[in-house]
Amino acid sequence: APEDRFERSKTGISDDTIVLDRPDWLGPALMELKRGRSKLSPLFNFDLASGIKLWDIACHKLRVKAHRYQLRHAGASSDMLARRRTVGEIMARGRWAALKSVRRYAKGGSVQKVAERLALGIRLFCQQMERDLPRILK
Repeated sequence: APEDRFERSKTGISDDTIVLDRPDWLGPALMELKRGRSKLSPLFNFDLASGIKLWDIACHKLRVKAHRYQLRHAGASSDMLARRRTVGEIMARGRWAALKSVRRYAKGGSVQKVAERLALGIRLFCQQMERDLPRILK
């Protein structure tokens, strides 16, 4: 974490912790990956540039146009749509200081529209992968 390395984010915050509680298996899977590593050791064995390249490859294979920053916005939209979190919790999770920012990004209807535009085969594949990921990550 940045605070362990005495670093600050672009907003001047040193604790940029993100709650990873959805889907239910994600937190335990990441903790398993972390087991036996030092606190400062990276969780994944690739750098940012490689991660961006992997993201782009996955999007291309899925025939989806998506940007990494959309994950933050989609998380807020998903939480709002499913009523999993209060607006205050969504603000804290997205690290937004202003309610206006949450309203701009937390748009559940947008998530539904994007999902509807996906080809049925891609949607079914993604749903299957979400079910299979816990087993794959073990």
